[in-house]
Amino acid sequence: MITRHFVRASVLALGMTSLAGCTVLADLDDFGPGIPACDEGAENEIRDLWLVLDAMGMHQFQRTEVRVVADGADDNDFLVALAIIDGLPSADYTLFMPRAIPSGAHRVDFFADLNRNGRYDPPSADHAWSLSGCVSGAYRFTHDPAFVDIDDPAPRPVGGDLTLRLTHFAPHLGDLMEVFVYADDGSDRMVGYYRLAELSTEDATLIIPGVLEPQADYSVAFYADLSGNKRYDPPEVDHAWLLQGTADASGLALEFMHTLQF
Repeated sequence: MITRHFVRASVLALGMTSLAGCTVLADLDDFGPGIPACDEGAENEIRDLWLVLDAMGMHQFQRTEVRVVADGADDNDFLVALAIIDGLPSADYTLFMPRAIPSGAHRVDFFADLNRNGRYDPPSADHAWSLSGCVSGAYRFTHDPAFVDIDDPAPRPVGGDLTLRLTHFAPHLGDLMEVFVYADDGSDRMVGYYRLAELSTEDATLIIPGVLEPQADYSVAFYADLSGNKRYDPPEVDHAWLLQGTADASGLALEFMHTLQF
């Protein structure tokens, strides 16, 4: 059901200067007491990812990617969730990905595409950082120049890519679009998130690489911010859709032509 998938994604992209800012689909109170302390929870359970970014003004509007990487002794640096924010909407920004961190140790690697070439390059061409140690999956980070190469070691994909090809989206030129990818295995784990600040062409392809396990089922919920208020509102205020499919070894490629069937 599409409502469930959008509600689970509802606190993505909170602006910390105002809990009512940026992309808020529901109030924080709907999700309990809010952001947990670093040491809350347990490693043997699925956890939400919170990444609170402060003082990132020099990277505003730049593409920013956040990787959740399995980091235990036997986990082999697998990429288990990925968020792409294209581009970063504000200097102070909070990313929330519900149930993005599977059981076990993890780290959070992320970078800002300082040279604007659309891909990761080691510092100082791009600015990159790595965080770990918060059992809860909740991290706070203030921009600093202590950069690390997050491709040393590089995370290993768990499988293929999510490729979403959109056609005839002229009604949404200039609109914000968000894509949420969930595992349909009963866990409701979010494995992918894509925030496109502005749709620039009526035919577009959005790719979230390396996060889909072969022979696994996924739901892909996405919407266009027709109202222009930078948050999700149910149709017909915004236009929203839900697709489902099973990944193969190369991932899952979905073709979608704009329709008014929301």
